[in-house]
Amino acid sequence: MENIDFYLTGLSVILAVFLLGVGLKAYRKSGMRMFLFIMLVFLIIFLDGIILILVGFGIFSLPISNTAVLMISNIAILLLFYYGVVRGS
Repeated sequence: MENIDFYLTGLSVILAVFLLGVGLKAYRKSGMRMFLFIMLVFLIIFLDGIILILVGFGIFSLPISNTAVLMISNIAILLLFYYGVVRGS
């Protein structure tokens, strides 16, 4: 991974953790299930970033490319949004 990739992935992980906390606080305050879907999206982004960082540092390797990891996470996020829209809040 190039240097800019590490910085952007790190920024993504930090923002995902922050937004997970904000989503948790909003869910506790309002009790709306919509916030659970949003928190799951941020959790996927967080896990995606952690995987890319660990692969980038060579801690472990994946049998698929980094682009495939991003596409799988995008599909999971889109399915969560679809389910959230279909089910409503």
